[in-house]
Amino acid sequence: MKRIAEVLLVVLVVLSVATLKAIACYPKAIDVSPEKAKTYYNRGVVYDNLGESEKAITCYQKAIEINPEDAEAYNNMGTAYGKLGEFEKAITCFQKAIDINPEDEKAYCNMGTAYDNSGKSEKAVACYQKAVNINPEYAIAYYNMGNFYYNSGKSKKAIVCYRKAIDLNPEEAAAYYNMGNVYYNSGKSKKAIVFYQKAIDINPEKAEAYYNMGVVYVNLGKSEKAIACYQKAIDINPEKAEAYNNMGVAYNDSGESEKAIACFQKAIDINPEHTEAYYNMGVVYKNLGDYNKYEECMKKYNKLISE
Repeated sequence: MKRIAEVLLVVLVVLSVATLKAIACYPKAIDVSPEKAKTYYNRGVVYDNLGESEKAITCYQKAIEINPEDAEAYNNMGTAYGKLGEFEKAITCFQKAIDINPEDEKAYCNMGTAYDNSGKSEKAVACYQKAVNINPEYAIAYYNMGNFYYNSGKSKKAIVCYRKAIDLNPEEAAAYYNMGNVYYNSGKSKKAIVFYQKAIDINPEKAEAYYNMGVVYVNLGKSEKAIACYQKAIDINPEKAEAYNNMGVAYNDSGESEKAIACFQKAIDINPEHTEAYYNMGVVYKNLGDYNKYEECMKKYNKLISE
């Protein structure tokens, strides 16, 4: 599941020509006033938003050399290290930010994300809990804590956290989507659909919500609705082979064998090693009495699973 790390920003940066001009202007300010840590900090923010994490880290480090008490610079540097997958360095930065400002809920939340990505889930949830203790209105921390509980198989606790995140931020599509996953995996399909639909209402481009809702409808025996969901997921992400495969299954359940075969073939075109698509297409050919194509599909299927 998605983790959210929040970066403290001083300026709103637009990724455009203006951004590049901003980078060009900062060296002049630094030359004139090298003691101004904020100049390095702001330049780091620009690089962060351009996806140039290493350059951002260099700038944040410069800011810290000038002002060792800059908690925001440590926090942002930790986030930049996290983007590079250097989670231990990220944790060190977040801890430094906390040492400077023990009430920095964002640093605790970000450190939780770094621990989570390092496989240290218990430490992660402790950080998230500390963040909400400092700021009970901090929706992101509740969301991340919900993810922890969900991945730990603690569905009830996950739902409590996701609901709290939604109460605090009703436009958080990811929280609705994840709650849909919890309900689906708990066997509560109708509730899952409600939350997937809510996620879609907030973010109509959320392909995974359409896809998962399609899975639920298949399990409920509603093939037409499932097909519509899979098609929508494909419209958003035309390279989603699994959506084509599942749509093929739904078409086959509806007795539309030719459309099913076309979907399985599309899944294979996207992913030539899609074992399920070969198997499913083979089953359809067998039901149609085309044993040559059935054997051809099974041969490819068996070859793939033996590799």
